[in-house]
Amino acid sequence: MSILEKDIFNTHVTDCIEAIKAVYAMEADIIKAVDACEKTARSGGVIYAFGNGGSACEAIHLVEELVARYLMERPGIKAQHFLDGATMTCWGNDYDFIDSFKRQVETFVTEKDTVFAFSTSGNSENILRSLKSANEKGATTVLMGGRDGGKAKAISTVGLIVNAPRTMRIQEAHMLIVHLICHLLENRLYPEKASS
Repeated sequence: MSILEKDIFNTHVTDCIEAIKAVYAMEADIIKAVDACEKTARSGGVIYAFGNGGSACEAIHLVEELVARYLMERPGIKAQHFLDGATMTCWGNDYDFIDSFKRQVETFVTEKDTVFAFSTSGNSENILRSLKSANEKGATTVLMGGRDGGKAKAISTVGLIVNAPRTMRIQEAHMLIVHLICHLLENRLYPEKASS
């Protein structure tokens, strides 16, 4: 390993550790998000998720952990992402891409639901429009954000904001938060199978 490679390696690991440590201070807000998900699951609602680019992948990851399983053998937890390519490109081709998430929120979301918006900047217009629409539907909105939360922070019920300067660090911390939410939610819904 060259000196440059060693420096890159150490910087990445150190910066990641610092971003992950920031999650300790988010405990109360993470519990609020779990409370919302538990209420949604017990009322027969759906947990929805969406985002752009790498954040889209995080949204999909949250959904697959809920629908399939995280740690325990249990029934699926109702969850869906808004990242179906056919639906998005249909709406985008006929109208515009900026409202492709918003259209799905308008179509599916109810007051029983929890909606996760993944956005490291919190300023993407399609995210903002979708959050506003979900709020109008009476859903609980959770921002998985970064830096200062951007404009989306003010219009979200719960803000899970990782104050890290680089996008990849924010996303790495988001993955920890996703796993925490899944673990805590499983334990609440199926306490007889609870694990640490």
